[in-house]
Amino acid sequence: IGGDRSFDLGDYAQTPIADLLPMRLGVSEPSVVLDTFSPNLTEAGQRHPVTQLVSDAGQNAEIWANLHPLDGANKVLSLTKGADALLTHPTEMGDDGAPMPILAVKEVGRGRTMALTADASWRWSLSEAGEGHGNQSYMRFWKGAMRWLAQDPSASRVEVNSGTENYRLGEEVRLVVTARRSNFEPLEGATVNLV
Repeated sequence: IGGDRSFDLGDYAQTPIADLLPMRLGVSEPSVVLDTFSPNLTEAGQRHPVTQLVSDAGQNAEIWANLHPLDGANKVLSLTKGADALLTHPTEMGDDGAPMPILAVKEVGRGRTMALTADASWRWSLSEAGEGHGNQSYMRFWKGAMRWLAQDPSASRVEVNSGTENYRLGEEVRLVVTARRSNFEPLEGATVNLV
């Protein structure tokens, strides 16, 4: 999570931690964006469990567009190989010419990593509560992040569902298997072994 001792401000660029992050470090001065901004939800962010605040895609995009602006962010160079940006900065660009990632995720070995370059996500909670909407978007964001990071089955890239919870002996069982790429884009033609 961003802040005055995170990312390049914390001198993490030449450490083993940098190898795990979904964002490339090594930004020269200034290494922060000080202006307030509203991050953009990316295509991957529209379907990823970390940024899926509600199941309806249109409503989810609307919620993200209306959350309180962030107070700035740590700068990063770009995504690392295999990482996906879920939120990007509306005007800042990375050294690769793509919008600078603000929230990114990556699968690393058997684990997962996530980086949020802003340190004021708490503003999402207070602004919603101040408008009488509770703080559900903020809570859903962090719950989704923790579930995905902990590899909770509800945030799995492979889902197996049946139409019924219980079957009678001898009754035909119909299963629907959904496989997704690491950015949760559908993976067509995937081979699934079921035991």
